[in-house]
Amino acid sequence: MGRWGETSEANLGILAPLLEDANDQVKIEAMKALPKLAGATPAVIDGLCGRLLEDDSTEVQANAALALAKLGPEAVAAGRPLLHAAQTGEASVREQAMRAIAVIQPPETTQAFIAGLKDASDDIRIMASAGWMNAATIAEEAIPSLIEALRDPELQVRANAANALGRLDVLPETAIPLLIECTADPDDGLRLNAATALRLARSEEIDEVMHHLISDPNSRVRLTAAGYLLSLSEESYDLKAGAVVLAALGDPVPRVREEAHQVFESLGPRGAVILDELQKSNGSGEPQTSDETNQDPESLEMLDSLA
Repeated sequence: MGRWGETSEANLGILAPLLEDANDQVKIEAMKALPKLAGATPAVIDGLCGRLLEDDSTEVQANAALALAKLGPEAVAAGRPLLHAAQTGEASVREQAMRAIAVIQPPETTQAFIAGLKDASDDIRIMASAGWMNAATIAEEAIPSLIEALRDPELQVRANAANALGRLDVLPETAIPLLIECTADPDDGLRLNAATALRLARSEEIDEVMHHLISDPNSRVRLTAAGYLLSLSEESYDLKAGAVVLAALGDPVPRVREEAHQVFESLGPRGAVILDELQKSNGSGEPQTSDETNQDPESLEMLDSLA
C-alpha cells in the first residue's frame, strides 16, 4: 500500500490500527506508509507520538520519529513528545527525534537543540548544532550553549556552532577568543565559519587575525578576511586585502566570484572607487588571478557592473 497508494481517509482507517499490532515489523511498515497514505492528520500524529513515547521497542520508537519527520512542519503538534524522546530515549531514538525536530521546527526546537549540544553522543551533538541552519533565528538563550560548543571535541560541532554564531546581529565578547582559536584549525570549513562570525565584531586582536587570514590557502577564507579589512576605514584601505578581492573576481569557482562582487557592493560607492584604483594599479583594467589564463566573461561582467 505504501508503494502504490495515495492519501485518503480510507487508508488511514486501514493502517492506523496496525500501529498497535503485536508484531514490531508490522508497526514499522505501517509507520513508513502512513506519511504518504494518510498525511499529517491529528490521528496520524497522535498515533505516531503514542508509539514514540510508549512502545517498548527502540526500533519502533526511532521509526515513529522518522515518520514524524517525513510529515514535515505540519507535524508541529508532535513537538513536545519529540522533545521528551530527544532528552530521554535511547541514542538511536534521540538521534531520530532530534532530526525530526530539525525538520519540523516546533516551538520546542530551541530547548531541544540546547539539550542536544550537551548530549553524550557525537552524532546527536552534530545534529543539534546543524539544526540551527534551518532555524529562522538564533534564540538568545541558546547563545551560551553555542559558545561552549566551540570547545566540542567534534570538528563538525565546532564548525556548526561558529556558523550559528555568525548569524547573530552582535557577537558576544566571550565567543571571540574561541573563534580566534578556531581560525587556526586545519579544517577549511571551521576556519571559514569562524572568520565569518568574527566579522561581526571589531578589535585589534581580530584585525591581526584577519591580516593573517588574507594569506590563507583557502580562497573563501582569504576573501572573508579581506572583506573585513576593507570595511575598517572610510579614508583608506588595505592594499593586500583589495588585491585578494580583485583576484577573487576572476576565481574559477562561481561562488567565490559572487562573494567577491558582494564585498565590493557592501562598501557602497567606495567599493567602486577601490575597484577602479586596484584595476589601474594592476595595469590591465582586469581582475588579477593566480592564473591569468583563467579569465571568464562572467567575472568581467561583474566588474563592469561595479565600475
